[in-house]
Amino acid sequence: MSYSKTVTTVFNIRQIGLDMFTYDESFRRIRGNTRYPMKSCHKCGHSFADGEKISLAVIDKGNKVLCRACAEKLASEDDSIKVMDKGGKAEC
Repeated sequence: MSYSKTVTTVFNIRQIGLDMFTYDESFRRIRGNTRYPMKSCHKCGHSFADGEKISLAVIDKGNKVLCRACAEKLASEDDSIKVMDKGGKAEC
């Protein structure tokens, strides 16, 4: 006899940094041996390509990386999310 269980986790986004990192050899080397190597978008699972810009989401459970499409979609759905560019400036 067996059964399955599905767990849903809610992530509360506080801030999104658009295009914070570039996915390249240096990024892979630095993140490669960590618990969360950040190889893909945390929301949709899109695998990052070499040279692709990565957005950073500051959430209640730690920082997560997002593809640009997911970051823009989440930011447009909730006006309370603060959106920053790489230089730390708020986007209008």
